[in-house]
Amino acid sequence: MKTALIQLVSEQTLPNLFPALAMEPSRVVLLHTPQTRRQCDWIARALLLAGVPTTPTPIELPDNPDHHATGQAVLTQIASARSSDLTPVINITGGTKLMSIGAFAAAYQQKAPAFYLDTAHRLFIPATSRPLPAPLDSSVVAFQRLAARLTVPVLTAAHGIEKLVPGRDPAPWLPAARALHDDGKLEIAVHEFTDRYLDEGKRQPADYARLLSTPLDNIPDPLIEPLSAAGHIHLRDGRWHLWHPEPDVFGRWAAGERYDSVQTYFAATAPLQQLIGFLHGGWWELAVLDAARVSGRFRDLHWSPQLTRPDNQTPIEEDLLAVEDIHLAVFSCKRGGDRPRLLRAFEELDSAARHLGGSFARRYLAVAQPIAQYALAEVQARASTTRTTLIGPSARLRPENFGSPA
Repeated sequence: MKTALIQLVSEQTLPNLFPALAMEPSRVVLLHTPQTRRQCDWIARALLLAGVPTTPTPIELPDNPDHHATGQAVLTQIASARSSDLTPVINITGGTKLMSIGAFAAAYQQKAPAFYLDTAHRLFIPATSRPLPAPLDSSVVAFQRLAARLTVPVLTAAHGIEKLVPGRDPAPWLPAARALHDDGKLEIAVHEFTDRYLDEGKRQPADYARLLSTPLDNIPDPLIEPLSAAGHIHLRDGRWHLWHPEPDVFGRWAAGERYDSVQTYFAATAPLQQLIGFLHGGWWELAVLDAARVSGRFRDLHWSPQLTRPDNQTPIEEDLLAVEDIHLAVFSCKRGGDRPRLLRAFEELDSAARHLGGSFARRYLAVAQPIAQYALAEVQARASTTRTTLIGPSARLRPENFGSPA
């Protein structure tokens, strides 16, 4: 059966994305107001990334349309679908209450199948007496089909992300991350070593030239093998040094040679900053990713992805992103922190989750060090009110901390 999916668009885009992923209709019509025009573009991009070949057709309704205006628009689209030998299916989930009433009335009058999407309970609920076409006639099958097409790029595109750089490959970093996770004394020693010997100063060329020329004689022994195997450090004149693909470039810049652009400078400093950040606490992100992957609850995990919205050309980097069941999972990873810093982390995580994955995005705040007893009750209360799962401390990090596989 060839179908035309007629949908009402509101600020939340997943109720429009999910039915289209499950059905793969021959036609997708998006009835929107001027305020939700951009959501149509987001839905179209998400469907494209998910491999759905149908390009949605946006139809603009008046500002604040009543049930009559919406009903007339839906009637027009039902007639258009039937004239093209398509079965119209109306999604009344989005829009305002008046818009939903108008859409329902039109579907009821024309004896067309219609539904309401209950995302929280994973149900496609029939809104008229006409049976829903497959696979919507089985909510279990429909959600299995749509879940299989969800990735981090698809879910973030549905919420306005224009560009996503997937992030870094965790494989070369994992052995060192596991060593730091498994040995708390080693992690403290490495943190102190980084503070003392890997100070970036003012992040000028001379600072990085100094770091590259300084032997790492005091680096803790258990880290030498995993860091050298990954190519982060190397032997020079019988002593360990930081590795860089162009070790002389900072010396030339410090001597006065000009670099092409700020981007060139950032690209040159990135390998050093990444290693220093990793040793100073970034290893915890990899430990969390490792446990999350083993838990079987998540798929399409990304470490340090960079995301760009159309209204902000500066990419924003997140610690970890993944797909959990049918939702985006957003992770914020902290080595530790005092009470104000941890409470601010909830606000930052909540904002990121809503912007990247909508109201149903899952939130995880992972803290490596034990939270001070005086702050623990308040942190736990904030986690509850923001629907955030607390993970940690490091000594108790296990795959089962995330729950059973979704």
